[in-house]
Amino acid sequence: MPDRHTISKVLIPAKYQKCVNDTKELLRNEAISGCLTTDCWTSRSNIAYISLTYHFINTNFELKSVLLGCYEFSENHSGLNLCKTIQKTLDEWEILNSTIVLAVSNNASNIKNALSLL
Repeated sequence: MPDRHTISKVLIPAKYQKCVNDTKELLRNEAISGCLTTDCWTSRSNIAYISLTYHFINTNFELKSVLLGCYEFSENHSGLNLCKTIQKTLDEWEILNSTIVLAVSNNASNIKNALSLL
């Protein structure tokens, strides 16, 4: 039976990496194009966050959604900073900007600016 250190330091990170690799493979093989949704908000404890989700229809014509990230966002909420965070996330998941057909946001000017910079 593995001890708690083996579980937390080896088994859980290995399982997480397998899930990431499987999701990247799914995106690579089945997401020819898709849509991006994003939003920023501030929690009750005054911590800012940004989330990004990619939506696509797979080869079986099923709608799939992948949460690419939900991050604490401590930088200035300028369009340029948001754009950099979004682009970094897309790069990590190996999603090309050219495959994004549409981006949906809450219509805030900084998010609109970030999406137009992409």
